[in-house]
Amino acid sequence: MITHYNVIANTIQLVTFEQSSRPCKTKGEVVLGMLPHSHIYGIVVIAALSLYRGDCIVSLPGYNPEQLLGCIQRYQINVLNLVPTIIQVIVKNPDIVAKFDLSSVRTIVSGGASLPENAGKLLAKNFPNWTLRPAYGATEVAACLSHTSVHDAWSGSAGSLLPGVEVKLIDQHGIELTGHNQPGELLVKSSSICIGYLGNDSANKETFLEDTTGRWMKTGDIVEVRKSKNGNEHLFVVDRVKDMIKVKVRRVATFVLCRADDFVQGKPSCSG
Repeated sequence: MITHYNVIANTIQLVTFEQSSRPCKTKGEVVLGMLPHSHIYGIVVIAALSLYRGDCIVSLPGYNPEQLLGCIQRYQINVLNLVPTIIQVIVKNPDIVAKFDLSSVRTIVSGGASLPENAGKLLAKNFPNWTLRPAYGATEVAACLSHTSVHDAWSGSAGSLLPGVEVKLIDQHGIELTGHNQPGELLVKSSSICIGYLGNDSANKETFLEDTTGRWMKTGDIVEVRKSKNGNEHLFVVDRVKDMIKVKVRRVATFVLCRADDFVQGKPSCSG
């Protein structure tokens, strides 16, 4: 259950995080709004955030590579909000991309899943003027916990924490980790965290914890905190502990595969 307060809180956190690169008084940008506005990524990062900042949102009815590239050229889009599957289509089809003028693009925001390292390298090689800005979050946090600054992009990173977000890492024995480069399950506290799962007390008890320091959410992700060369702390998602199954005594994370074209139309056709 996500409240209006959660959405507003995360919008303010994102705006504050980007103050150094996008002061509120600057001219609005042209933003791609292809992802469904029924998804938390589309609701907060595209609709709420962009409208709050006075951006122009170019919405598409669905996903078609040439239609997408044509819209970037026609409307001189500056910011592409995409998921990794669509980014990979762009970097793996240079012949199609070469037909269009994409010089207006400055930033590409990647969310919804981890972008494969080879795709990130291809993007940097083919589009050196684009800044790749991965973000990390979940529906339960409406929608972002961390984002990447244009001044401190780091390949493989999930970005730095947004203002007002607190985290802690817990090892397999429940002991809190306090050093860098130590993998542990990520727990998060933020005003954007939802109030819980409707009618699912067992999931609420498993996911949300309260102690003397407040209410925490277990993300189920194994994360390391590393320092960039600029001295900023970044999150690196290295594993997953939630939704695990046992296969011949080994613990394996379950996952869901969705076609990119179905995702952007809001009609996922998925298989586990």
